[in-house]
Amino acid sequence: EKSIILLPRQNLEICSRRSSRPLPDPRPASLPPSSRPVERRRPPSSPPHLRSIRPSTRPRPPPRKSRRRKNSATFRRSPFSVPRYRPFRACPRTTSRRCTRNGDSREKSSEIFTPSCVIDFVFRWGAFVLTSRLAPSPPVPRQGMPGLGRGAKGTVYVVTDPSEMLKVLHNEGTHPTGAIQYQWPTKRWLKDVRSHLGGGDAPGEDHGFWGDGPKWKRMRTFLQTDLLTPRIAKGYLPGMIRAAEYASKGAPAYAEPGRFHIFSSRASFDMFSSVMFGEFSRMANPGPETSERDRMFCDHALDAAEYLFPMMSNPRELFWSAVGVRTEMYDSFSNGWKNAREIAMEKSYAFMDRASEDRLEGDFQRRSYLANALRRQAEGDAVTREELAEMGFLILSASLDTTSALVNWLVLHLALSPSTQRTLRKELTAAMRDRGAETLVPEMYQQVRTLPYLHAVLRESHRCTPAIPINVIKKNKASALEIHGETIPQNSSILLDSYSVGWDPEFVPQPERFRPERWMDDAVEGRKGTLRQVLDHKMYQKPFSQGARQCPASRVANFEVLTMISQLVLDWDIALSEESEKSVRSFQDVPYYQGTTVQPVMPGFSFTARS
Repeated sequence: EKSIILLPRQNLEICSRRSSRPLPDPRPASLPPSSRPVERRRPPSSPPHLRSIRPSTRPRPPPRKSRRRKNSATFRRSPFSVPRYRPFRACPRTTSRRCTRNGDSREKSSEIFTPSCVIDFVFRWGAFVLTSRLAPSPPVPRQGMPGLGRGAKGTVYVVTDPSEMLKVLHNEGTHPTGAIQYQWPTKRWLKDVRSHLGGGDAPGEDHGFWGDGPKWKRMRTFLQTDLLTPRIAKGYLPGMIRAAEYASKGAPAYAEPGRFHIFSSRASFDMFSSVMFGEFSRMANPGPETSERDRMFCDHALDAAEYLFPMMSNPRELFWSAVGVRTEMYDSFSNGWKNAREIAMEKSYAFMDRASEDRLEGDFQRRSYLANALRRQAEGDAVTREELAEMGFLILSASLDTTSALVNWLVLHLALSPSTQRTLRKELTAAMRDRGAETLVPEMYQQVRTLPYLHAVLRESHRCTPAIPINVIKKNKASALEIHGETIPQNSSILLDSYSVGWDPEFVPQPERFRPERWMDDAVEGRKGTLRQVLDHKMYQKPFSQGARQCPASRVANFEVLTMISQLVLDWDIALSEESEKSVRSFQDVPYYQGTTVQPVMPGFSFTARS
């Protein structure tokens, strides 16, 4: 399950009435000019939910005198004054900590850093938090996050030390908390459509797959069996590689500014279709065999995903939902999911009928996830036919946004770093040559040591521009817990900020530079025994959460990203277009927006075929 990160994006009604004045650059003046944001117009093609937004035509009011205190340079007050797009940026530093919540401020003398993405998250609610480096003196930083935290104010505790977060994972109890439990729009929608995965909203009632009761445990155990098991997940690699080969050929058709995210989402669908159904949909590189229903599914699922977190982060939407009112935003979200669900379940039922009549074609279909799931279902009564079809819709739709966000950021970093492309291509061709192959083969991805630089590129992208900056949020359900010397009450919400340490110059020299060499074996070995070794902790390495509620398709998604990036690098020299080079000099110049994950607004690219 994908953990929650609510980066700021305003309510559409409010945005349409406000001007989009840029905020002053909050980063240290010591950063090089190339890393500072470039002021420019919105890209020609923006995400669907933003196309109708236009700056206000009314004259701007005269600027008001700032009421900030002298030492509060890192404060940002209004939850609606943040630009729609903001580049990733370095974390500003300060020598005093001020944890302010509803006017209550506390001074601390230890030097700290401010996590920019967590600050973005917090200021969506007008709250404020600064976390210490690793081991703060009590109290543990906290802030109010309505809908996520505990109590009327929604208190959430923030930790940066993964060792302290492990205590929380070990304190989850038999029914651990998952991020999707906080997705109230999805819960409401499941109830509206009478989904077999959902439940009711009454206190104590099991919410099905979106809860943590017996129904969740039964379905979760069944769902993850053929996805998280390493041996079975590796068996899907031949289909992923073939799907990536088909998709890569279509990349140049999406090179214009604001279009590459369409390619990455369709390529993600192609690869997961090879896993789910053993079919090659060829959505990213359409041909005569491409299904129009598949294209409609991708469009509806992505449109619905664009509304999920803006609704969750909007207090007005939360209020209207509580009183039973359907807003325009909820209707758009609901219609998108409803149409996508109809197509996905139709596809699943058709596959089930062919399987029951022994009409599956070829090894890819007979070894697909759904074929294996049907065999397991026949051996017992773990899930019903309807529940299995709905779980297929769930993981198929979730695969679009998550995998595509990772691919988008990776392609952007590679386009900005030709030397990284050359090194990666050299590693890939050497691995193929050692195995006597001219194309990618599954054996290349079965062990990290076979392609260490490829994994280092993926890790550095996650450090610089994480698709899910807050990837772990849990509750200590079993008992009260001591973190950094403070007792945290039982059933409190605790999140891990895994982003900020990677941007602290004392942990990562020149954090604004994209350097995969930081994660090679010699660099990792050099950090052992020092404070910097925390960077190599397993809870910092990937965006798919941890523990019993980690993303059930995380292993498959990781293979998809590795194969897609490998194929693109082998097929093309990727660079920015001449027009985009004028405004984009580093990844910090690229704006982003909040879908289900953090997505970059892709610039224009140039794809030159390799001989």
